[in-house]
Amino acid sequence: MSTTYGEAVCVAGVRIDTPTPEWVRFFPVRFRDLPSDKQFSKYQVIRLRAQKHSRDQRRETWRPRLDSIELGEFVPAGGHWPARRRLLEPLLGPTMCQLNRGRKGGGAGPSLGLVRPAQIRGIRVRPEQEWSVGQKATAGQGSLLTEKAALAKPAHAFHYSYLCDELDCKGHVQKIVDWELGEAYRSWPQRGDELIDAIKAKWLDFMFAEKRETQLFVGDQHNYPGGFLVLGTFYPE
Repeated sequence: MSTTYGEAVCVAGVRIDTPTPEWVRFFPVRFRDLPSDKQFSKYQVIRLRAQKHSRDQRRETWRPRLDSIELGEFVPAGGHWPARRRLLEPLLGPTMCQLNRGRKGGGAGPSLGLVRPAQIRGIRVRPEQEWSVGQKATAGQGSLLTEKAALAKPAHAFHYSYLCDELDCKGHVQKIVDWELGEAYRSWPQRGDELIDAIKAKWLDFMFAEKRETQLFVGDQHNYPGGFLVLGTFYPE
């Protein structure tokens, strides 16, 4: 939620029009304002026009032409997720510690990455910070054209605590900003501690089960270089 861009999201993805897969970030994307034939899903191929972002100097960031979006095929999971692995595993690495060093102080290192935790320590749950007055006003702006419901911010924030593959890693605690978790918090029938336990059961016990090779999509913040967040979880068997 931005007082400059209104209700807009930052969308991270993988370019597949290049000789090898590359990270890409689109901002701003006013997703809930898009017509239904341009609203894409996770793991769906899209085609669109974009230009380098003039205000965001992170090398992966582009400003999209939202009216140019064309929806393509959906990349299925299936078994050990072979189709998704082919697109994502070439991007695995560097370590989380290396990503932090590359972006410290606004450095030019990658601002997106796929990292494999060497040890998952758990999920920490903290009270979520409230929106600012301007953000609250923007969140309450529904739309008669799109029939959007006003946004409500979850009361809790969830953070992964883990060690990365760096030999002397001191540990990382990163907020999970995956849309899927937010939607679970909003729509699952449990409430209170039962809801928190249910989310932990999926995002920790299920996604980090021993049979899985779990990796984390991470990205840093424009205003906080090196302040990496967990954008999503990749958990093939």
